[in-house]
Amino acid sequence: MAISKKIYISSLADNTKRRYHMANGDIRRSVGVAIVIAAAAIALSSFFILPDIVPIAYANAVAPNVIATANVALSCAISLNRTALGFGLVDPSTNSIYLYNAILDTNGGNEGTTIYIYGGNWIGANTALTFAVGNTQWAGANQVYGTGNVLTTSITTTNIAVSAATSAGLWFGVAVPSGQAANVYSQNVVITNVC
Repeated sequence: MAISKKIYISSLADNTKRRYHMANGDIRRSVGVAIVIAAAAIALSSFFILPDIVPIAYANAVAPNVIATANVALSCAISLNRTALGFGLVDPSTNSIYLYNAILDTNGGNEGTTIYIYGGNWIGANTALTFAVGNTQWAGANQVYGTGNVLTTSITTTNIAVSAATSAGLWFGVAVPSGQAANVYSQNVVITNVC
């Protein structure tokens, strides 16, 4: 908004009155050469507003309120208490118990999350020896093998919700197929949090 007033400036130096026009904070002589009165000169001058002139806008108008906004990013963070599971020596045609094979998933973010999971096939140290991913089961609680959820190669929701700054557990079990050759097998299991 442009601010405009017509004013008289009476200089203490010469006591003569000159008519000036003020617009947007600049003080300029309305006829002749434009001049800018510096702060020091303003201090030595007295200002008179003509009584018969109505200002276009009042100089002390109140600015509108400033509204500050901030967007806080949502985050869910995963922290696992273990990066490996050890099932030990498992004979073919038998299965492990879930009890000692739990992973605790801690959400360190500020938003609730759901745990998703998938995995790969079991691969032996001799990479020609394998058995299927589906021989691994997972559950949200300690239970016997055969009552859990079958691990797949496709990302799958566990439907286990982990609130911000809390933890939830996943328990795992494995069954070794009958006739599986003796070897040391490993499997990659991916646990992810989705918020």
